Amino acid sequence: MNGMLLLGHRGSPRAFTENTLAGFTHALESGLDGIETDIQHTRDGSFVVHHDDHLPNGKRISALMLSEIQTEFPEMMSLEALLEWGAFQDGMTLNLELKNEHNVNDGRERHMVSILRKVLPKDSPL
Repeated sequence: MNGMLLLGHRGSPRAFTENTLAGFTHALESGLDGIETDIQHTRDGSFVVHHDDHLPNGKRISALMLSEIQTEFPEMMSLEALLEWGAFQDGMTLNLELKNEHNVNDGRERHMVSILRKVLPKDSPL
């Protein structure tokens, strides 16, 4: 490696819907070092893998529960699902951008770190 990482931005959006397991898998199978993706906070304190603060139907993610989002958009992954998948991708780099629509510290950063610690094994390279 030359010191530069090649990451699939939101997976492989030209080949698959962005921020989906299929897109992330394709990025790795294409030889990239890892993925970069965005994380949004839901009303119930969960996190989903999505760039925008609203869904394709215009609803704000922060106003919805994870279960509501996944009922309407079943391909939208939770942070936990992404981490569980990522833990089995040998040598993958995972770059997470935690979105904050109001630029205020509301505790989501601390909550995300607690999820990372809970889901990932202690020896995880992620």
